[in-house]
Amino acid sequence: MPLTIHLDTHKVAIAAVKLCTFDDKMEIDAVMLSSGPGSSFCSGCQPLLYRIQRQPPFTSTSLSAQTQQTFTDSSVIQGVKYQYTIQVEADGLLSHPSPPLIYTHGQPYCGDGLTQGMEECDDRNLLDGEQYRRKTTILLSDANGKNHSIGTHDLSCHRNPLVVNVTHDLSQPFFLTSSVILLFSSPFVAVRGVALRTSCHFSTFALTGCPWGTTFGKQCSFTCGPPAILQGDSDRLVCLEDGLWSFPEAYCKIECPEGLNISNAKLLTPQCVDSGHHVGSVCRYKCNPGFYVVGSLKTKTPRKYFKLECLEDGQWEENNCEPISCPALHNVFQGLYSCTNGLHYNTRCTLQCPDASENMEIRCAKDGKWTAEFTMCSTLQGSCSSPPDLHSVEYSCDQGMEIGDVCYPTCAVVVNVDLHDPVVLPSGVTVDALKHWMLPNAVQSIVCTGLMKWYPDPRNIHCIPSCEPFGGDGWCDTINNRAYCQYDGGDCCPSTLSTRKVIQFGADCSEDECTCRDPDAEENKSRAKHLDGEGGAGGRMQ
Repeated sequence: MPLTIHLDTHKVAIAAVKLCTFDDKMEIDAVMLSSGPGSSFCSGCQPLLYRIQRQPPFTSTSLSAQTQQTFTDSSVIQGVKYQYTIQVEADGLLSHPSPPLIYTHGQPYCGDGLTQGMEECDDRNLLDGEQYRRKTTILLSDANGKNHSIGTHDLSCHRNPLVVNVTHDLSQPFFLTSSVILLFSSPFVAVRGVALRTSCHFSTFALTGCPWGTTFGKQCSFTCGPPAILQGDSDRLVCLEDGLWSFPEAYCKIECPEGLNISNAKLLTPQCVDSGHHVGSVCRYKCNPGFYVVGSLKTKTPRKYFKLECLEDGQWEENNCEPISCPALHNVFQGLYSCTNGLHYNTRCTLQCPDASENMEIRCAKDGKWTAEFTMCSTLQGSCSSPPDLHSVEYSCDQGMEIGDVCYPTCAVVVNVDLHDPVVLPSGVTVDALKHWMLPNAVQSIVCTGLMKWYPDPRNIHCIPSCEPFGGDGWCDTINNRAYCQYDGGDCCPSTLSTRKVIQFGADCSEDECTCRDPDAEENKSRAKHLDGEGGAGGRMQ
C-alpha cells in the first residue's frame, strides 16, 4: 500500500529523497514526486506527440504529429494493403516504432454479418470458430449423484442471460437437484453465475408429510413448527399436472410475543404490550434519564431512543440502555473515598477524612458531571518516599514528592534499541506472562496520594515493547499483533483487510505471532472469549 504525503518545498527544487526506517527488513519499491495542478514546475512540460507512419506513405503533406490517442485514416483505397506504425515523441526524442498493424481495406472479417470465404454462416459474433455458434448442454445432478439432461441450448450475446425452464416428467419421481453441470461447445464462454429458482416451496417452519409420495395427484399435509402458528382452514396440498402444488388454503405465520421489558427504558408503543406481532413489527423505547442506547455514548451525539423489530425467527431484536459515567476522580484521593456504584449515573462517592467534619459526598448527575469536586483533607500533610527502582523503570520527580505532586516514569530498557512503554500490570503478573489479549494501562505519571502512597503502585509498573507506528498499513507486524496495539489495525486478519489477504512483514515470524488474534474479527467471534482460563479476550487490566 503506497504512502502519500503532501510536501511544501517552499519553491526549492528537490535533488534527492532520503528515507530512514525503523526496521532493516523494510523494503522500498519506489519513490515518486508529483506536482499538483498548476505547479510552476510543470509550466515547461509538453504533451506527448504521436507520429503515424504508413506504407504506402500518406499523400497529404499536412499530416503531422498529434496529441490525440485515436486516428482515422480517410485516404484508403479499396483492396490496397496498408502497414501502420506509431512513434512517440517526448522532449524532441522519438521512441522506437511500434509493431506494425497490417490492414487491407475492404477485407472480410468474422462478424461482419456476411458469409465469405470458408464461412458457412456469420451471426455478427466477433468470436471465431465452429461456425460462430456457441452451445451448452445442461445436466441437473440429483442428491443421489444421478444426472438428468434438460437439453442443449444456443448461446448468444443477444439473449443473455440464458433462461431455461425445467418441466418435470410427471411419470417419474421427483428428485432434489444438488448441482448443475454445464457442457460448452467452445472454450470462449465465461459463466458469471447460475441461479436455480422454483415457483413453489414449503415454509421453513412447515413440517410436511407425504406418505403417498410427491407425484401427480398425490396429497401432502403440513403442520407448523414453533414459533409459527397455522393460519387457515386446510393443511392439504395436491400435486397438479404442471408439477406445482395446489394453492394452499393455510400457511405458517411467524409471530413475536409481547414487547420486551427493557430495564432503564420506557416503552413508547402502547400496542406492544399485547402478543401476536407480525414479522417486521416495531416497538419503540426511550432510555430513562442518565441512560443512553448501548454503544452510543462513544459517539458525538448519544442516543436516547431506539426500536426493536420482530425478526423472522419469531424473536425480538436485542438492544438495551447503559448508564452514563462521570469522569474518574483525581488519583490523589485514591484510598480516601468509596462509591455506591462505581462512576455510573446516580452513584454517590464519599470522601472520608481523619476529621469527620471534612467528610464530603458528591453524586454523578444525569449529564455525566459530578455535583461537586473533592478537596483534600486539611489534616493530611506530608510526602511520599522516593519511588523504588524496579523493573527497569526510572522516575523524574521535578515537582517534589509532597501530597499531590507527580513523578514521570520512563523505561530504561535497551534491547536492540527498541522503545518500551511503562504500563500497569496486576500484582503477580510479569511481562513474560503477559498474554496478547491482555490490555494493560499505559502510565503517564504517578501521584503522591493523601495517604502518602504512590498511585499507581510503582511495584506494579513494568516496561513492555512499544507499538510500531505502522498499524493499518496492510502489512502484518508481529510486534503489533496484540490488544495493546489494536492488533496492528486489522492487518493480521483476512476479514479486517480490504484485500482479504494477509501479508506478513518480516521472516522471523512464529506461527502463533502471525495468526489472526483480534477477538472482534469474524474468524474469532465463534471462539470462546476466555483464553487459558484467564480473563476475557482483549480485557482491560486494572
